[in-house]
Amino acid sequence: MTMFRTVWAVLVLVSLCLSGCTTYQPMITNQRKARLEGVELYNRGDYDNASGAFREAVRQDPRDYRSYLYQGITYERLNNVQQALQSYKSVLKVMGETPAGRDDVDFRQITMNTLASAIKKYDVNHLEQDLLAKQAADMKLSNDDRAENYFLLAKVDRYRRDADSAIQSYYKASELNRDDFWLQKEAGLYLLQVGQSNRAVKSIQRANQLSSRDSEVLAAMTQLKLTPPPAIMTGDSGVKSVFPTRVLPQMDLKVGDAPVTLPNALPAE
Repeated sequence: MTMFRTVWAVLVLVSLCLSGCTTYQPMITNQRKARLEGVELYNRGDYDNASGAFREAVRQDPRDYRSYLYQGITYERLNNVQQALQSYKSVLKVMGETPAGRDDVDFRQITMNTLASAIKKYDVNHLEQDLLAKQAADMKLSNDDRAENYFLLAKVDRYRRDADSAIQSYYKASELNRDDFWLQKEAGLYLLQVGQSNRAVKSIQRANQLSSRDSEVLAAMTQLKLTPPPAIMTGDSGVKSVFPTRVLPQMDLKVGDAPVTLPNALPAE
């Protein structure tokens, strides 16, 4: 009887597992199918139907942050400004709630640049910008959250050619979160670009510590006449870097000084 009960329990567990797999797999398949359909429609210029496909993708899987971004870009194409802004914000929210999203730091930068660009283009009354400033100053939020709001503010200020405000926002963001590579890199490069070499040193050094083989950071180190610490030197010295090699994505993530140009085509994956 004991053996029978054991076998029966195993069969029940296997049945539940298979049942769970068969109910979960179609959701992923349908979500991916809807996203791919949206990409195809967008790339053909059919933005109305593309937006519907991306809505279906996030309905199937609310964690699909890529479809949220594509949805926002499509809404921008349709001049649905408020929906676009909300979609971009949804990307950042969803990414913060999933392990995969939290690890996808490069995609987060794409989203932040796109959101900041949209705020610059459409926030004529500075309501979105004022909201960012309020959130950045909110002491109830974590330092990382406040830093990201200052980082977004810096991007918006930069798009609006307000160098003084951008410098202050970059500085506050970089002090609140010293472990964000993109934040330290962008702050340092911008300060260097606007002639604030002395203030750029700290952020460039931090960025180099976080990613010791980034070509732009290394170029800035050379321009500032900074020498990398021996522990992260590479080459014939035989000293191995204590930091992991960073493989840069195959796209331009720099915020630049002009608003983001919406892509004519979206990637299939």
